[in-house]
Amino acid sequence: MRYIEDLPKFVGNQPLILVGVAVAVVNESGEFLLQKRADGLWGVGLCPKMN
Repeated sequence: MRYIEDLPKFVGNQPLILVGVAVAVVNESGEFLLQKRADGLWGVGLCPKMN
């Protein structure tokens, strides 16, 4: 996400308000659907990167 990483070049040390979204999918048995991240850890699903 180069856009977010590059923002400080333009706004300096000003606080940034960024939004994000995640989803937790739970079945009838109370099990969570997890996503294996690129770093090998597991977490809740995130919206896919849109280009």
